[in-house]
Amino acid sequence: MGEKEYIRSLAAQVLEITTSDEMNRRRNLWRNHNSLKLTPPPIYVRAFAAAEVPELNDLICTDGLLRGFERRFKEILYRYSLNDDSIFEPWYSVRAVFAYPASHDMRWGFPITVKRPEYSGLGAFIFEPALVDDEDIEKLAKPIHSVDEVRTAEIYEKTCEILDGILPVVVDRSPVYSNWVADISTDMAYMRGVEGMMWDMADRPEWLHKLAGFMSEGVLSVQNSAESAGHYTLYSQDNQAMAYADDLPAPSAEDGAAKRSSLWAFCASQETAAVSPEMWEEFILKYQKPVYSKYGLLSYGCCEDMTHKLPVLKREMKNLRRVAVTPWADLESCSEQLGSDYVMSWRPSPTDMVSFGFDENRVKKAVREAFAAAGRNKNHIDVTLKDVETVSGKPDSVRNFVRAVREVIDESAWTW
Repeated sequence: MGEKEYIRSLAAQVLEITTSDEMNRRRNLWRNHNSLKLTPPPIYVRAFAAAEVPELNDLICTDGLLRGFERRFKEILYRYSLNDDSIFEPWYSVRAVFAYPASHDMRWGFPITVKRPEYSGLGAFIFEPALVDDEDIEKLAKPIHSVDEVRTAEIYEKTCEILDGILPVVVDRSPVYSNWVADISTDMAYMRGVEGMMWDMADRPEWLHKLAGFMSEGVLSVQNSAESAGHYTLYSQDNQAMAYADDLPAPSAEDGAAKRSSLWAFCASQETAAVSPEMWEEFILKYQKPVYSKYGLLSYGCCEDMTHKLPVLKREMKNLRRVAVTPWADLESCSEQLGSDYVMSWRPSPTDMVSFGFDENRVKKAVREAFAAAGRNKNHIDVTLKDVETVSGKPDSVRNFVRAVREVIDESAWTW
């Protein structure tokens, strides 16, 4: 079998999964769950230390383009084998090529850099702020939404040629200034450093307001342009889980533009985890709100502790539906505050769950405690395993984690 035929055989396996009864079960589960209907807790494995999974790294294709297909399809097949509730859709999405910015590090008009460890490109890194003096704010360039349609068409046509007759191919033209590039907080940290941001809130608040305002207006302008151009679709949305709910149209590969009001959005502010709720609201949420209030439903939070910020978040973001409850959050307090009005995306510590050995008793104890809190407060809870950087060379730990969670779900006969 040639390399192209091999890729097509993998695509056919993926198609079988994406159109299966099991996938429809998962779609219904997430749709009901995100619509605040009582369901068993969905399980979502967002990360699993892919570098330690042999079958994802022992690729056989020598052609660079086909090698990309191979890894992508093998990852879907591997994820499916974990037996969580992840949804895989029956189409292949190609990311558009953008004429602006010229490169990702130039997204605000000047090079954004970090200092990484010499021994590896992995691990922690240090911000190298480009905005230092007051006048440096003049370096900022207003972002624009501009797709390089010629280069995008080339990639699209090559992809269609390979997958012809198996998976439909769609082009994702949603703007560069989405998700992490749109939440203000992330790129503010890249340009100022976390410590710099925190000093600015006290030392030069007006200057920081000017920076945040420029970024918010720039992101909103780009997103408005993308919507006017018809570049949002029902497959260009994200909620750090599965983007289904009765309130919104389901993800689809159907042609046709979508309004942001028909889509999920994801937002966070990890960089301000140590900032008071009042300062977070003044310098971050105030500037996120004009961007994210345009969307139909909002998922908020990634790795930060939202315990003390929930009252403000609930008050200000009327489209809020999902909230992250991280290992650093006060689970009981978050559970009480969220009640049955929101989805609680519970994220146990990967360190305790899978990173340094799988201890079934420890995992089940943590899950039972979270479910007990959810039961007391009538939460809509799901279990998200994320930020798994290592499994100590034992990838089966993730599969065992899913099994253990399912056993706790089954024993609880999930009900309030």
